[in-house]
Amino acid sequence: MKISIKMRLAVAMLLLGCLLSLVGILGLTGMSSSNDANRETYSNKLPRATYIGDSEIVLTRQRASLLRGALDPGAPDIDSIISKSHGFATQSQALWAKYLALPRSPEEDQLTQQVIKTRAAMDNGLD
Repeated sequence: MKISIKMRLAVAMLLLGCLLSLVGILGLTGMSSSNDANRETYSNKLPRATYIGDSEIVLTRQRASLLRGALDPGAPDIDSIISKSHGFATQSQALWAKYLALPRSPEEDQLTQQVIKTRAAMDNGLD
């Protein structure tokens, strides 16, 4: 039985069409998962890291201002230094509250509870 050239061409085109469809579907699936990962990063993980980092920076500024006051307790502007440190503490607490308002996984929540205890002890020490 001899297969005609038209039949061979039709089978080849059918095979190429199936391969093209498969590659297209896999590409669309990959792009969708990539977009989901980007959305997760920018809507969930990046704000968390930003709030935690900003809170830490403000806490460092508070500690630096208190260190400045501790180095010269008789400075004429000691009340201003202490006032600034309280402002930094308030700012840090506001940023930390924004982080706490975000949803967390159970593992992250356990870590957050440990950090809350540590932060409370540090706040008491700074006060």
